[in-house]
Amino acid sequence: DLDPPKPASRFLGCEHVAVKTFDGIEHFWHIKDFMKQCVNRYLELAPAGTKLKTVRTPFLNSESLSDADWEQTGVLNADAAKILMKVLFGARVARPDILRAVCGLASDVRRWSRANDKMLFRLISYINSTLTLCLRGFLCQDASPQDLAIDLYADADFAGDSESGRSTTGGFGRVFSPKVSWPVAFKTAKQTCVSTST
Repeated sequence: DLDPPKPASRFLGCEHVAVKTFDGIEHFWHIKDFMKQCVNRYLELAPAGTKLKTVRTPFLNSESLSDADWEQTGVLNADAAKILMKVLFGARVARPDILRAVCGLASDVRRWSRANDKMLFRLISYINSTLTLCLRGFLCQDASPQDLAIDLYADADFAGDSESGRSTTGGFGRVFSPKVSWPVAFKTAKQTCVSTST
């Protein structure tokens, strides 16, 4: 038995907002409040006095990390999973831009280092700098089903994991036509073997 249909609203921490336009519907997946909770969780568990920066990407330049950063246990060693699992949920719901960064950090939870502390600080700073970002889809009223196609964008870095030499694959899929653009799925996954090319 199902409940009667009703307008889209809050579901699993994400606000679904449908806006009627003169020629169709725009749909937004707003997750600002949830991502702000992720930032607050980090600030609760981080060392006292931690101040976030304004940054444009979720990634830290690996050249800024020393060998000692990788060898020393991180301050957030015991609490990193509490932060990352919350961020990962938000990333999987409506923030594909942070999915690669959070999955990379999550793979290091069992051997958390000071370098991971620095990378997590960068990720949380980026989230705090981009709280208003959201997924968007649109559908025009006169869109023809015959024109619909599935667009899939996929790529991989080359040996992005410096420790194992493995590449990471990313993908984004949508239903598309000149009058429709609707996000369907996105993912990131570390490849299971070392590749000699992408």
